[in-house]
Amino acid sequence: MQLVMYISDYARPINYLEDDLTQILASAISHNQTHDITGVLFFDNGKFIQILEGTKQELNALLERIKLDTRHKNFKLLMDEPIEKREIESWS
Repeated sequence: MQLVMYISDYARPINYLEDDLTQILASAISHNQTHDITGVLFFDNGKFIQILEGTKQELNALLERIKLDTRHKNFKLLMDEPIEKREIESWS
């Protein structure tokens, strides 16, 4: 089991934000349940911060998708560490 945390900047005009967050949430719920990933996404003042838990392979694949997502820029991985058990299991 692995835990990753990243930060990125919102890359689009603010008038797209509500629709983008709705789409991100819908996509995350579907993808993360299928791939046994749990996590929590924070957004404030133009920045995303996300914590994710899952297998290293699944998280690496997801992070590559996020890096290519045009809604993100200035992606920076803050944490990538093995964990013994999930801490945010009830979040999807």
